[in-house]
Amino acid sequence: MKNAVCLVAALAVLVVAAEAQDTKTAFLATLTPEQIDFLSSQEGLDAMINCYPQKEGPQCSQLVLNTLKEFPQLVRDHCGLCDDTQKKTYNDVLDQVSTKFPDQFNVLRKLFLNL
Repeated sequence: MKNAVCLVAALAVLVVAAEAQDTKTAFLATLTPEQIDFLSSQEGLDAMINCYPQKEGPQCSQLVLNTLKEFPQLVRDHCGLCDDTQKKTYNDVLDQVSTKFPDQFNVLRKLFLNL
């Protein structure tokens, strides 16, 4: 179950990989600390959950849409693009988010893993 990661954990790890060549990480490398803070907040998590099915509405900012476009496959791959350092960060953030926002964590995990 720990390998079933949430969106925010993937964000934090892949931002560390700014030099990554893969197109999936190119977007992530451009995220600012403020954007990461928003995406990992209750407001940001709720925006992603509410925007996920319809991809329209006031909560669907370009940041949220881009994030939702990039992350489902990454989550399903269990941080497959990550090196050892990134995987450690990934798991650390995963633990923090699942503890701080367990409801949102579980909803996003189910959406991204099609459970």
